[in-house]
Amino acid sequence: ALFAVSWELGAITAGASLDKRNSLIQFGKHLGLAFQIVDDLLDLRSSTEKLGKKAGKDAEAGKQTYPSVIGEQASEDRAEEKIKTAVDALKIFGESAKPLEFIANFVVSRKL
Repeated sequence: ALFAVSWELGAITAGASLDKRNSLIQFGKHLGLAFQIVDDLLDLRSSTEKLGKKAGKDAEAGKQTYPSVIGEQASEDRAEEKIKTAVDALKIFGESAKPLEFIANFVVSRKL
């Protein structure tokens, strides 16, 4: 939701049409979910030194995360699906959306 509202507020500030605003909301919604899934995977797979925060704290706290509920591979697949959906939401912008596509693809390529 934080990602979606961030993109929506940017669209409002820029005076974007309702269609473009809705596209950015969808982009943010799916990008944010992919970001969370990848964050869950990194917490599970990475080290405290590489993350810059305590690794494994989700499992220690008994938190339900994507990997703990649907597994690691299914979580990776879901993150990829969410990024594809996010990027598809940008079609209305044409080539000018390339920087946003780059951001989206970076989210799922984060590996520590």
